Amino acid sequence: MKKLFIAVLLFFPLTSLAVFDRNLYYGIKGDSQVQELQEFLTEQGVYSGPITGNFFALTQKAVKNFQTANLISPSSGYFGPLSRAKANSILGSVTDESGISISPATTSPKTNDDVVAKLNEQIAVLLAQVDELKKNQASLGAIQQQVTNQQNTLNQIQTNTTPAPVPILVPEMDKSEIFVQVEGPVGLIPNYIFRVHVLGKDGKNNKGAPVNWTNPADNDYKSESQEKYMGESVDFSYQPSRPTMSGNRSITFTSGTLSKIIIIDVK
Repeated sequence: MKKLFIAVLLFFPLTSLAVFDRNLYYGIKGDSQVQELQEFLTEQGVYSGPITGNFFALTQKAVKNFQTANLISPSSGYFGPLSRAKANSILGSVTDESGISISPATTSPKTNDDVVAKLNEQIAVLLAQVDELKKNQASLGAIQQQVTNQQNTLNQIQTNTTPAPVPILVPEMDKSEIFVQVEGPVGLIPNYIFRVHVLGKDGKNNKGAPVNWTNPADNDYKSESQEKYMGESVDFSYQPSRPTMSGNRSITFTSGTLSKIIIIDVK
């Protein structure tokens, strides 16, 4: 019976003697070796999910549990060389009904063509991973550009809606006034000269501005005259009459809205 069992193993290998000859990782779908891996992990008691051939979260968690149980440092559930070697070692240990360990049938060494084919397969997987990374990078760049465009649009809207600063207006000081210079009395009969300057808002002489004056109401003056003086001022001559010429006299000069009262004391 023992010899017959060994012969069966040699000519009809068990399905559990499958060999994992490439790395398996998260995201593979519809893969025969992933299906074999799920069956193997189920036999190891670390996987209880469906046998689908899809390497997703349940399979990844089972691989981590397998790695932990066999003292292999978990690498995000990546079924790589160390994990494959351990799984193949476990699959290679088969015992007969008496408990004697039986090695699997020896396979013929792979040819150079087989090695090249396997390398090409691994290169294709790596290239697919590189393409996926490039796609992710392109998507990230597009998102960053979209964020930049939206920020520029927001800045433009804020610029267009921000009101212009309101200038602070400092009120201009009004320096306009009537300035009167008094000369006199001159002579035995007192004679007064009033030199009147009209200043504008800027404080400068307003040449040629019209000037009016009001004489004392009691008509006690003797004479009056008005003349322009070099275009800078208007001169008024005033001479009180006798005998009631002593006392204060009030004379008002006006130019537009400006006015100036001059009081003289006639002796």
